[in-house]
Amino acid sequence: MMAIARRAIPAPLRRAARAALQELRLRVALRRLHRLPVGTAPSAGVVRALQRAWGNEGFAAKDAYPAEVIRHAMRAQGPILECGSGLTTILLTALAGRRGIPVWSLEHMSEWHTRVAKIIDRLGVPAVRVVYVPLQPYGEYDWYAPPFPVMPKDFRLVICDGPPGSTHGGRYGLLPIMRDHLVPGAIVLLDDAYRPAERAALDRWASEAGWRATLHETFAVVTTPPSPFPRRYTAVYHSSR
Repeated sequence: MMAIARRAIPAPLRRAARAALQELRLRVALRRLHRLPVGTAPSAGVVRALQRAWGNEGFAAKDAYPAEVIRHAMRAQGPILECGSGLTTILLTALAGRRGIPVWSLEHMSEWHTRVAKIIDRLGVPAVRVVYVPLQPYGEYDWYAPPFPVMPKDFRLVICDGPPGSTHGGRYGLLPIMRDHLVPGAIVLLDDAYRPAERAALDRWASEAGWRATLHETFAVVTTPPSPFPRRYTAVYHSSR
């Protein structure tokens, strides 16, 4: 009967109905998240509802990474940089932006930027900015072109889930482009750390600037040196296991 009903309903109407249902789920999930008192961590149920409503199944499968983002966002005391916008932008808005912590999210895909920016505007948290910045070639790698004149120079936390793994040079560009805008001892949460391109970035970050990584199953927690960047280091990894 369901198959017959699906054939009877035109495809455009089915797509519109699915989109409307997804939008309703997202609104409900956002309402649950933002009803929480400021400084309160969302429960696992709230996070899963938000993941399902967001519709990013790949992200939803990685429960440990959003939990780590939540943990660091709740205790952040200074500006946060996000490389690649998405569900984490919403979490940062709720847990850091509502406390007045500046959040800058860089996004190179115009359609995705529009989607995320509309949601953040709807939430009405002025401390969060989602910025459209196309990727630019920097010789041996491509990376974002940040609006440096208006950005903070003391980012303490970086949520690094972009650019995409297929980008020339992967996510390495965070170091040479943003190093002067990170405070000593800043934390970088690198997603997809199991992939070869991300491992290559970790190797270069460690050897060129002494950024030390603790590897988890799907991500890495990277700590920058507590003093100004020296010239050369030996790569050092730790495991959470």
